[in-house]
Amino acid sequence: MNTRNKKNILHIILSIFTMLIGLAMFAFIIWGAYRVISYFFQIFTTLNPNIAIAIIVGSTTIVASTLAIVLARYFEAKKEREVAHRDKKVKLYNEFLKKLFEIFVGSDEDRPKQEELVPFLREIQRKIILWSGPNVIKSYTK
Repeated sequence: MNTRNKKNILHIILSIFTMLIGLAMFAFIIWGAYRVISYFFQIFTTLNPNIAIAIIVGSTTIVASTLAIVLARYFEAKKEREVAHRDKKVKLYNEFLKKLFEIFVGSDEDRPKQEELVPFLREIQRKIILWSGPNVIKSYTK
């Protein structure tokens, strides 16, 4: 056997061993979670019903308010990213339309030369790929 085959076999054995360790760890975590949940459920069933209801109501209030704050911040950050992205797109489209109007509407002496347009179009193409959405990119490539 040459060294390449030995390395491949060793790599396969190491991959299988790593996968088995990962599965064992996953099974151990699931088993531990089951044991913890069953332990708390056992303790919970032995409590006075009034105390159990108070714990459930308090826990639900805390979880719901925390979830509401986390979701509000997530959607706020998402909206801020969309606004920032929209601002970048507006600048890009403004720059492109300005140059387009210089080409078609401007006087002959104001029109950019071909040597000036090639670097501009390359830069615009890079910015379109970077800042535009998937529909714009699909339309642009067609």
